[in-house]
Amino acid sequence: KILDRDFSVKGIIDTGNRLKEPITQEPAIVVQYTAIEEILPEEVLECLVSYDDFYLDIDLENLSNSPLASRLCFIPYSSLGRKKGFLLGIRPEEVKVWDKDGEVEIMGKAVIALCREAFAGKNDYQALLPPALLVDST
Repeated sequence: KILDRDFSVKGIIDTGNRLKEPITQEPAIVVQYTAIEEILPEEVLECLVSYDDFYLDIDLENLSNSPLASRLCFIPYSSLGRKKGFLLGIRPEEVKVWDKDGEVEIMGKAVIALCREAFAGKNDYQALLPPALLVDST
């Protein structure tokens, strides 16, 4: 739930996802921003579309005018064959994860890390869940 609006995406557990918000150490769920763009404020969408990488050259003033300003954060990352960078993160009001039978598996704290690129390979999911989310929920 972001800005009191529910959304759902299909995701898989990604054993390589060790991303965490650096201050709170909350695990990061990587979500393709296009899967939730209808609930994102214009300032956040402009940032995602306008910048190649999230370094300090992004328009922080514009982001500070967003209704999500107090919930935004930056998630540092590095991956094979890519330089280091930051993903724009959002601290949602609520996170729930359902299993394939529709039962709630997890209700916990996590950060949504917005990704602009489609995930590799042919897939029908829009989110990569960190294993830490499963461990932290028990």
